[in-house]
Amino acid sequence: MLNQKEKKEIKPDVGSMMGNFMNPRVVALTLGIQMNDNIADLGCGGGYFTIPLAHLVGKGGKVYAVDVMEGPLEAVKSRVHMEKLENVSIIRNNLEKKNALQKEIPSEHCQWVILASILYSSTKSNAILAESKRILAKNGKLVIIDWEKKPKKQFSFFGPPLESRISEGEIKNLAKKEGFRLEKKFNVGKFHYGFIFSK
Repeated sequence: MLNQKEKKEIKPDVGSMMGNFMNPRVVALTLGIQMNDNIADLGCGGGYFTIPLAHLVGKGGKVYAVDVMEGPLEAVKSRVHMEKLENVSIIRNNLEKKNALQKEIPSEHCQWVILASILYSSTKSNAILAESKRILAKNGKLVIIDWEKKPKKQFSFFGPPLESRISEGEIKNLAKKEGFRLEKKFNVGKFHYGFIFSK
């Protein structure tokens, strides 16, 4: 974990700290995630956010690493074992199903839900957002990070096809329909945009 001096050096402009691509540890610190928080990393992949989040929230917190793909979850399990983390719960589930996590995560249990590069690939974003809302505590925060729909030309080669990406306006509309309130947009490097919504 970073010491107090290093934490004070973290600036709100995440992009200026990490160049072109997002650094999950810096993002987490910039968002204000605290020790002992419970976090759901939905669509966690290989644990890009899961592992730094687990270190950040400490033994008193919990990170739920959720994905539908077995391969990435095995990678998370391996990293959790290597780094001797005891606060990660690995869950294989299809988030596009209604109440997908009903058995694994109680209602209003998490202070944070992270959706990083997941909504662009889903045809049922409303189901994912509805489940995010269910598991978030009162005044909990939803963080959505996704690929720029219209990146600068020199960055358009990187990431998923432009036609499959979801615009900032679409994200805001989807979140609003599920009852989330937009708090702010934040910088996540050259390839992504980020929003914080509150329940």
